[in-house]
Amino acid sequence: MARSTQNPLGLCGIAFVEFAGPDPAMMDKIFKAFGFSRRLRVADADVAVYDQGAIRFLVNQDSVSFAHRFGQLHGPSICSMGWCFDD
Repeated sequence: MARSTQNPLGLCGIAFVEFAGPDPAMMDKIFKAFGFSRRLRVADADVAVYDQGAIRFLVNQDSVSFAHRFGQLHGPSICSMGWCFDD
């Protein structure tokens, strides 16, 4: 796909939104109330994956991660996002 001047990077979507916070059980309850399903847990990290259609949320509970430090400092929040590109 040719890149336009309006989208020079070829951005085509968000792959995931990663959340962190001091109370992952609260985030689990909220995401499920919004209709998300907990699909899996990442094998080598304490990260749960929720989805609804093409929307994917991660809840990072890994105590030695940037997400953990960010969540402790800011409370329940988005600590990172993954982006999709044409290439």
